[in-house]
Amino acid sequence: MQVLWKKFSKKLIDANLVECGIEVGVPNVGYNYTVFQTSVIHIVTHGEGIFKYNGQSFNLKKGDMFLLEKGMEVEYKPSFSKPWTYYWVGISGKQILDYLARSYIVDDHVIKGKDTSEIKKTIQNICNLSKTIASSNSHDILIMQHIYQLVYMLQEQFPKNFSVNVDIVN
Repeated sequence: MQVLWKKFSKKLIDANLVECGIEVGVPNVGYNYTVFQTSVIHIVTHGEGIFKYNGQSFNLKKGDMFLLEKGMEVEYKPSFSKPWTYYWVGISGKQILDYLARSYIVDDHVIKGKDTSEIKKTIQNICNLSKTIASSNSHDILIMQHIYQLVYMLQEQFPKNFSVNVDIVN
């Protein structure tokens, strides 16, 4: 059961929040589809479930994460005895995806058994702020800050080698 599902239009070239949401799983009721969004990060906040991709099956629990990318054939559903709750954030934009690619989550698509508590807080902040975006506040700016913080934390905690194109001028 979706508690929250907010969708946003893509306006920027560098970074966008495309969607975010909260799902409280109904036992053995899940999803089986081809991903159409650019990149969607999920984090399990309670319970357990299963994520299937590329012939592999992953039993996931609180704190575990999975990444969906455009074109992937996926299946995921909560367990029967301990159905999961998860939050998700869909992102797009050249720069933010380049930063995300600095983390091995883009290669493995799953992170299990690691401390993701700060990442969870950031994703929850994005979802909570998305509920309050209005023309009378600047929560959209805070959301962008949290999106950059999210990809930074993913790279810091789950790094892979990358090259940086920075010109240093003395």
